[in-house]
Amino acid sequence: CAGVFYPEKAVFDIGLSLGGLMFLLFGVEVFLRTESQLKMSDGSNWRRMFNVGQLFAAIVIGASMVLVTRYPFNTDLAMHLLYATNIFHGSYIWGAFLVLSRAHLDSGLSIKTHSIWRIRWMLVVMGFLSYWLMIAFAVKGNTNTAAFFEWVITFAAEAQLLTMLPAIAILASTQDE
Repeated sequence: CAGVFYPEKAVFDIGLSLGGLMFLLFGVEVFLRTESQLKMSDGSNWRRMFNVGQLFAAIVIGASMVLVTRYPFNTDLAMHLLYATNIFHGSYIWGAFLVLSRAHLDSGLSIKTHSIWRIRWMLVVMGFLSYWLMIAFAVKGNTNTAAFFEWVITFAAEAQLLTMLPAIAILASTQDE
């Protein structure tokens, strides 16, 4: 079992713990920026609630990333699966709340010819479908394919984070003026 014994386990522990703390802090930053922008643009109460949902999901994901390292699957499978499930479900829920809270704020942003809004929704769907494919293949005992879809979920969540770069860049350039 790769990654369950030291020294490999230390890499997972440090990486997931730091990643969890960074994700939590990123969620707080997105919340604060989005709330500020929603206030300036008279954003609806629904958008504000979605923004709070985004914050809550980011906190759950970040804390679960830290805690999953404390419960290795080879010694405490139930707790490991609980925190892993929080991370996986949380990632596409966080993505959906991000899209819903920032839809009109980022409506003019695109990457090449693709709107940020559409890219974010595609990543949410990718994470959701990958989660259920991971479960289906794991139940069938096809762990390699299940692990592949686990990585697809991770990719979708990381790509969601990257979709914030254009919004942050525009906000930073307007504050410099």
